[in-house]
Amino acid sequence: MSIEENEDQAGKEPFEKAKVNIFGDEYVIRAEESAEYIKQVAKCVNQEIEEVTEKGARLSRVKMMVLVAMNLADRYYKTQEHEQEIKNKILDKEEELEKLTEQYKELTKEYNNLQKEHNSLKTKYKKLQQRYDDLDKKHKKLRGERNKFEKKYNNLQQKYKELDNEYQKFLMEFDRED
Repeated sequence: MSIEENEDQAGKEPFEKAKVNIFGDEYVIRAEESAEYIKQVAKCVNQEIEEVTEKGARLSRVKMMVLVAMNLADRYYKTQEHEQEIKNKILDKEEELEKLTEQYKELTKEYNNLQKEHNSLKTKYKKLQQRYDDLDKKHKKLRGERNKFEKKYNNLQQKYKELDNEYQKFLMEFDRED
């Protein structure tokens, strides 16, 4: 920003200019920024002058402006410090985000490996389940056949006992006839 003191400067560069009133004096200020921005800065300077005046300082106009400049410079440096603190926090958060991103990648890789293992085990389980079902069918079929054979065996055993009884009766009758 600069103060336009004569008409020779006007129009030489593509700067914006705005007429502002600071501490009762009128100035034409030139800057790369917009006229609205220039007026906003002038308003800020006037507010700082009012604050210094309200505090009761009885100073010459030059000392008043020096004090205002000191206060604005103080605010500027504190703002820069605050900005640096925020930048540091952002850097910390970026590092944290980078670590979390790395952890996320590792966990994703681990998850994918576990998913592959899960799918492999699932396939093995299906094969084993199919084998178990086949063996279970065979077992049921063999049990049915065993039941049939047991029934036949019991029937044959019953017939054997009946035949044995008849034979024993026959022997007893045969012995009596002798």
